[in-house]
Order: sequence, then C-alpha cells, then structure tokens
Amino acid sequence: MTVSDPLAAEVLERAARLQMQQSQNYTVTELMLAGSEADISPEYIQQALQQIQNEQQQQHIRQLRSQQIRKQALTFGCGAIVAVLIWIGWAYNSLNHAAANVDAKWMQVENQLQRRAELIPKLMELTQTSVEQQTLVAALTQAQKNYQNATTPTEKMQAIAQIDRSIDQLQKQ
Repeated sequence: MTVSDPLAAEVLERAARLQMQQSQNYTVTELMLAGSEADISPEYIQQALQQIQNEQQQQHIRQLRSQQIRKQALTFGCGAIVAVLIWIGWAYNSLNHAAANVDAKWMQVENQLQRRAELIPKLMELTQTSVEQQTLVAALTQAQKNYQNATTPTEKMQAIAQIDRSIDQLQKQ
C-alpha cells in the first residue's frame, strides 16, 4: 500500500496525537527519534518545538494582558460607581438645602402677611366711628376671618387680595 505525502502527514499527526494522549510527555530525544523514523529532519523538529513554545508563551502573554485589562476595567467601573454615588449624595444635599431655603423664604412671606392681617383690628377701630363705614368694617372682618381660616398658600393669597380691596375702599372714603 502506497500513501501519498499529504495523507502521510495527516496519519503521522493523528498518530502523534494518539501517542501523546496515551503518555502525555515526551523528551526531545523521543521526538527526534520519532521524527527520524518518519524521515523528518531534527532541525525541523527543533524548529517546530520552538514555534510551539513561542506560541504558548505568546498565548500566556495575551492572557496576562487580558487579565490586566479586566482589572483596569474593574477599577474604572468601581471609580465610576463611586463618582456617581458622590454626585447623588451632593445632589440630594443640594436639593434638601434648596427646599429648606424655600421653606424659610415662605415663612418670611407668611410673617409679613400675618402682620398685615393683624393691622385690621386697628383699622376697624378707626372706621367704627362712622355709620357709613359699617359695611367696610364687616368686609374687613370677613377678610380677616378668611385669612385666619386659610390653610393653603393659595387661600391665604386670596384672603390677602380681599383685604387689599377692602383697604382700598377704606382709603377712597
């Protein structure tokens, strides 16, 4: 039986794999001996051995680089998460501070509105002397009650508008 060169190479390769699976370790001398039996020059066997070792070394270097890149990506990801958490904390504190400022400013507005509403009894004393101004006194009294009964800022603003109209009527007389 005659075997062609490509088939012989494949047969030798498969036979070498089967042999390798059986024993798993070969010495360089055993490889040289097997190569001489297959008419393979010892220089080619040395060259093939060197190429395989170089490929394994390059594969190992690629794996190390891949691990290093994964570590860098993990470090970057952790840094980004920490930065986002810091930003969220800052934004939360800023919003709380802004809400506290709004509440403080509204308290100042309510204080001024309360002072204006408290002036109504004095105005009523002045207007009660005149019979014509009795309706005005009733309107001012009702406006004051509306302000005191108001619970929302909108209701308070409407009550203050009613007070302003009553005061304007008082000034016109």
